[in-house]
Amino acid sequence: MKAWVITLFLAAHVFAAFEYTVREPLAEATGGSMIASRDKLSSFLLNPALSAFSPGLLFSLVYIQPYNLSELNSGGAIGRFSSKSFGSGLAFSAFGNDLYQENKITVNFSKGFLNQKFFVGLNLNWFSIRLKEFEGYDAPGIDIGIQYLIDSRVGMGFSVLNVNQPEINGISQQIPLITRWGLSICWSDRFSSYMAMEKDVRFPLSVRFAVQIKLAPFMSLYSGMTSYPSVPALGIGFIRKWITIQYAYQHHFDLGGSHLWGLTFSRIK
Repeated sequence: MKAWVITLFLAAHVFAAFEYTVREPLAEATGGSMIASRDKLSSFLLNPALSAFSPGLLFSLVYIQPYNLSELNSGGAIGRFSSKSFGSGLAFSAFGNDLYQENKITVNFSKGFLNQKFFVGLNLNWFSIRLKEFEGYDAPGIDIGIQYLIDSRVGMGFSVLNVNQPEINGISQQIPLITRWGLSICWSDRFSSYMAMEKDVRFPLSVRFAVQIKLAPFMSLYSGMTSYPSVPALGIGFIRKWITIQYAYQHHFDLGGSHLWGLTFSRIK
């Protein structure tokens, strides 16, 4: 029953925030605080500058069950290719059910400057909404971002999502303007911390904090918390050569828990 209520709410308000853009489970376990860290493949969806990384190819498949409801589904694929001179990424995500469907495609480009200490990036997005027995809606979107490496262990990032303020059916802020700032610190080979602030034009400022703990060479633990909405999260990843298996759990105190699964393949030169 709750699935129908959520779906009807989305459809009635054309709530096209695309808040279920697919990212890796371990990136979601940090509460979206990886604004300055390139540790995860999908970080460029938070900050377009983060696709510029060590040369290689990465690809990930993700499935999300929002609020533990089988009637609602979210899934997608993410890829990233980086060389010594530039970075690029491609992502597709889908959310909804037979009544309401959100789709998003992202194409990313980034480049490093100042001896690979300063990075700039751009995301080109295509948003698509489909309502059963109603007209569909589409809109383009643009994200911009920068990252600065203060030193080899400390990074700072800033991004603006939907900077062109796309409209759905002539209505602004259905795809909101979002500003993010973040700081990442690698304290040791086994422990890293992430802090970020996010301002969605529709909501109060949200503060996010997360940690990564490397429990063993083949296993890492991630945990994060957001202030608005208040959502704690926990994730674990298992690495075996070129394959990473990921799982994360998020808990929304009003709507319930969400399960996230992911499988990442990597080929680093």
